[in-house]
Amino acid sequence: MQLACNGGAPVVYDEVTRPDGATTRVRNVPETMLAEAKLQALNERFATWMWEDPERTDRLVEVYNRRYNATVLRRFDGSHLTFPGLADWFIPYQAQRDITYRIAATTAALCGFVVGGGKTAAMFMSAVTLRRLGLAAKPMIICPNHLLEQTAQEGKRLFPSASILMVSREDLSKERRKRFAARCAVGDWDTVVITQSAFTALAVQPDTEAAWLATQIQLYRRAAMALAEGEERPSRTVKQIAKQADRLEARQRELLDHRTDDGVTFEQLGVDYLLVDEAHYYKRLGFPTRMEGFNVEGSKRATDLALKLWWLLGRSAGGRCGAFFTGTPISNSLAELFVLLTYLTPERLAKRRIDSFDGFAGMFIEFLTQIEVAPDGGSFRLHRRPAKFMNVPELRMLLGEIADIRTRAMLGLATPDADFDTVVVPASPELRAFVASLVERADRIRAGGLSKHDDNMLSVCNDGRRAALDLELVGIQADDPGKVGAVVEEVAAIWRQTADNLYPGKDGDPSPVPGALQVVFCDLGTPNRKSGTQVYGKIRRGLIAAGIPADRIRFVHAAKTDAAKAALFADCRAGRVAVLLGSTDKLGVGTNIQDRCIAIHHVDAPWRPADVEQREGRALRPGNHNRRVRIIRYVTEGSFDSYMWQTLERKARFIAQILTGELTAREVEDVDTSALSYAEVKALATGQPLLLEAATVAAEIARLRNLAVGHTRAQRRVQDDTSKLLRQAEAFEEQARSLDAVAEHAARQERVFSRYGSGPLADRAAIAKALGAAAADALQRGSPQHPGQWAGLSLTITPTREWRDAALEVTVTAGYRDSASFEVPKSWLQQGQQWRIVDAIERLIDQAPGRAGELRDAAATHRARAADSQLLLGRPFEHADKLKAALARQEEIDAAMRADAEAAANPQEQPAADAPSAAEAPAAAG
Repeated sequence: MQLACNGGAPVVYDEVTRPDGATTRVRNVPETMLAEAKLQALNERFATWMWEDPERTDRLVEVYNRRYNATVLRRFDGSHLTFPGLADWFIPYQAQRDITYRIAATTAALCGFVVGGGKTAAMFMSAVTLRRLGLAAKPMIICPNHLLEQTAQEGKRLFPSASILMVSREDLSKERRKRFAARCAVGDWDTVVITQSAFTALAVQPDTEAAWLATQIQLYRRAAMALAEGEERPSRTVKQIAKQADRLEARQRELLDHRTDDGVTFEQLGVDYLLVDEAHYYKRLGFPTRMEGFNVEGSKRATDLALKLWWLLGRSAGGRCGAFFTGTPISNSLAELFVLLTYLTPERLAKRRIDSFDGFAGMFIEFLTQIEVAPDGGSFRLHRRPAKFMNVPELRMLLGEIADIRTRAMLGLATPDADFDTVVVPASPELRAFVASLVERADRIRAGGLSKHDDNMLSVCNDGRRAALDLELVGIQADDPGKVGAVVEEVAAIWRQTADNLYPGKDGDPSPVPGALQVVFCDLGTPNRKSGTQVYGKIRRGLIAAGIPADRIRFVHAAKTDAAKAALFADCRAGRVAVLLGSTDKLGVGTNIQDRCIAIHHVDAPWRPADVEQREGRALRPGNHNRRVRIIRYVTEGSFDSYMWQTLERKARFIAQILTGELTAREVEDVDTSALSYAEVKALATGQPLLLEAATVAAEIARLRNLAVGHTRAQRRVQDDTSKLLRQAEAFEEQARSLDAVAEHAARQERVFSRYGSGPLADRAAIAKALGAAAADALQRGSPQHPGQWAGLSLTITPTREWRDAALEVTVTAGYRDSASFEVPKSWLQQGQQWRIVDAIERLIDQAPGRAGELRDAAATHRARAADSQLLLGRPFEHADKLKAALARQEEIDAAMRADAEAAANPQEQPAADAPSAAEAPAAAG
C-alpha cells in the first residue's frame, strides 16, 4: 500500500549465498510479477472505490478541481502594442505581438513557435519592450554558439537604433573579461547577446552559489530520507541521491572556504532578465527521484542556468526571471516538461504539491513493468518504464499557463510545400551478414554475463546504424556503393535540374549567381582528425565525380569559428554553395539558409523527433524562394533505418498532440525509447516482421501464465483459509457453550471449596492456601492434581512447563465435558500471593457469560468471512480468454513463419493454398 500511494514498484528479493559464504540479494522475477499484478489490482480497485460513495466523490472532486483544475487560461492579445524603433520593412505577425505581450505581462514564459516561426524577432521585440516599459533594465539573450553573429545582426536589422552588446567566448578570456564586465555594467544597452558557452563561463559569487547549493542539498537529503523510510537497507537509488547530496555539500564547503574574486561575476553585469534561445539544450537538469532510468545528476549547462534563474527570481520583486524560446519544447520524452516547468514556474508546481519529480510523475505519469522473454525463452526479464501520461488536460493547462505553442498551421506561415520521398537502398550481402552478427551480440547481452561497458544494446543499435550508412564505419570493406551511392545520385540529379534556377538578391533584383541549395544531414561518419572525412568525404568525392564543382560543396564542420560559420551561411544564401553537409547539432538549429534551399536529405535517422523538426526547418520556413521543397529519406533494406523512422513518426505524433491540445483523451501512451529491443533487432536482421509480434505474444503468454499460477495458488490459499476460519468458528462456539454451562452450574451452587475426603472450607485464606499447596504438588510431581470442587465445579491443576520456566493451568469443569481454563504463573504460589488463584476462579465464573457472547460474535465473524471466501472458490482465471487467444495467435504466427521459410527455401514451388503467409497472417486476437 505504501508503494502504491507513493508511486513505487514492489520488488521481491531472495537471499542467495555466494561460494565465498557472503550473501547477496537476487530479484525473484515470478514473485515480483505477481506483486506487480497485485499492485495493479489495488490501483484499479482504488480508482473504482473513489467513485462508489457520492459524498466521498464530491469531496475529492472538489479538492482536485480546486488544486489542479481551477484555472482559465488567459488569452494574450498584443494587437495594441507598438514598437518604437522597429524597422519599417518588418511587419510583426500577430503571434509575435502576442508572445511579446505575454512576456511583458507575466513573470516567465515559453515561446514554442514552430521552427521558422519568427522566434528571433520575438526575442528582440520582447527585450526592447521590457526595457521600454521599465520591466527590465538589461535583458540578456542567450543563443547557440554558432548563431551569435546571425542573432545580433538580425536584432540590429530589426531595431537599427538599438544598442546591442554582442559577447563571444573570446570576450570572456582572462585578459578581456574585466573589460567586457565594465562595458556591460556601465553601458546603456538595450540588450546583451551572448553565446551559450560564454553564458555558462560567467561565474556567480561564491556566496550566491553556496546559498543555492543549500537549497539543493536540502532537496536531495529530504528525498533520500523519504525514500529510505521503512526500508531495512538503503536501496541503490537512495545511495545515489545521498552521494549526490554529499558532492553538493563538498562543493559548498569548497566555495565557502576558498572564496576568490577576479572582479567579474554574473551579478555585477546588471542583467535582470534572460531570454534563452533554443532552450531545449538545457533539458538535462538534475533532480532526485526514485524512478529508474532518470539521471540524478544534471549537466553543467542546465545547472548553471537553474542557479542564475534562481538568483534572478529571488532579487526580483515581482518574481520576473526569464523567457524560453524553442521550436521543440519536448525533444524526446514528455518527462522533459517537468524540467521546463521547474525552470520557469517552480512556485506553481509547489502550490500544486508536484514540485518534486516523483510527485509530478505520480500526477501525470503511469509507470509499467514490462515482462520480456529472454533469448532462451525459458526465463523472464523485467523493465519498468513510463507507459502512459494521465490527466493530460490538466498537464496541458499547467503548460498553457506559461507557454504559447503554435504550429506552422496555427501561424499561417508562408512556407514552401514539402514533397516527401523515400529512397530504398538494397542491402549488400556484407551488410546482411553484419546485421546477422548483431543478433548474436544481442543474444549474448540478453543472456547476461557481459558488462555494460563491454557491450550493450545501445552499442548494438549504433553499430547497426553505422553499417546501414557505410560498412567502412564498422571496419568492413565492400564494393557496393550502398546508401552513399544513392545519396550522390539523388543530389547530383537535383543539382542538374536546379543549377540554372534564378533567385532574387538582397536588392530584389535577380542574383547574378544561379543555382539552388541542397542540405545533406548526416549525424554519423562526420569529419574528425582521427578518422578523416569518412562518409562526408565519400559523398563529396562522388558529387565532384558527378560534375558538381568542388568549391560549391561545403562541410559545416570546416567552419571552426562563429565568424567562419556566418560567412559560410552567407555564401549559402548568396548561391555560392550548392551542397552543404552537416550534422543536426552543427547545422540543424537556428541556421537561416533557407533562401535557395530546394531539398533536405536525411542520410541517417536521428533518435529524436525534435532533430527531424530542426533539420527540415532549415528549408520549411519563411524566406525560402522555392515553392516546393523535397524532403528525402534514405532507408537501407534489412537494417535499422525503417524501424527508426517509424518510431520517430510515432513519437512526433504523440508529442504534437500533447503540445497543441489536439488530444481530447485523458491518457496518452509514452513513446520514449533509446534502443531497439532484442526482438526488433532480430526482426530487422531476418526481414521477418512477424518476429516482433512473436516476441510480444511470447512475453504476454509468459505474463499470463505467471498470473495463472498465481491464481491457482490464491485459490488454494482461499480454500485453506476457509477451512481454518470454519474450524476456528466451531472452536469458539464450543468454548462459548462450555462457558455458559460453567456459569449456569456455578449459579446453582454455594461458593465454597470442598476438598475430596474432608469438609468444605469457607475461609478465603484457607482456600487459597489449599489451592497453593495443590499447585506446588502439581509442579513438584509433574502431573495434574485434583484439589476439590469450587461452587460445585471440579478443579484440576495441571503443570504446563518445566520447573525453571514453570506455569500452571487451572481448569474448572461442569459435569463431565464442559470446562474453562486460565493460566497461573509460578509467582502466584508464593506466600501472600495465593489469593490470586481464588480471585481468578471467581472472575472466570463471573465473566463467563460475557466472554461466551464475545466468542459467539467472533465465531459469527469467522463464518461470515468464510462465506465470503467461499464465493471466491471456483472462480475462473479472469484472463483465461486472453491466454487462450494469445496461445492461438502464437500458433498462427509460427505457422505463418514456417510457411514463409518453406516458400523462401523452395521458391519454385507454389505454397499450399491453406498455408497463411506473413502478409496474410490474421490480426492479433482480442
